[in-house]
Amino acid sequence: TFHERVDLTGLILTKLDGDARGGAALSVQAVTGCPILLTGVGEKAEDLEQYGRRYNVRVFGLAEGQDETVDQCEQKVLKVIHDKLQLPGIQASHIDALHRLGKKPQPRRDVNDKDSDSDTEPRPRPVIVRFCSRKSTQAILQARRKLKNSRIVIAEDLTKERYTLLMRGRDTPGV
Repeated sequence: TFHERVDLTGLILTKLDGDARGGAALSVQAVTGCPILLTGVGEKAEDLEQYGRRYNVRVFGLAEGQDETVDQCEQKVLKVIHDKLQLPGIQASHIDALHRLGKKPQPRRDVNDKDSDSDTEPRPRPVIVRFCSRKSTQAILQARRKLKNSRIVIAEDLTKERYTLLMRGRDTPGV
């Protein structure tokens, strides 16, 4: 297998200053099973920065427009942050990067109405938002309970191991 031939302990990802930056990082990490240690956001060695998910949040349920651009998605995220979370101090300059996960789904047919040609809207893809500071991330995670009766959910972007640990802790009585 790959890991038998190549002894990888971590990855350095360069060219993350383009549009496909987040999706590539998550894909490479999932395929190799190795952590991303450094990311490059420029062309020089001093443009390498330590990669971590602690500044990331996932936004679920955010409506997705046809041919939506990254700027339009950013405006939707900021609208949720300002209007629903009531955090006017967080501006576009606090967002380092954001992108939707996965490929844009095709409209699915309504399985209950086999004779109809109408399509139902597919579930919107989640958005990963990376903030420039932990302070912004913490403010959003603390205010997310204000979204309780809406279809929008904000969650930490956890690694598979940390998610498993969290679920195990939730299932353990007395913890």
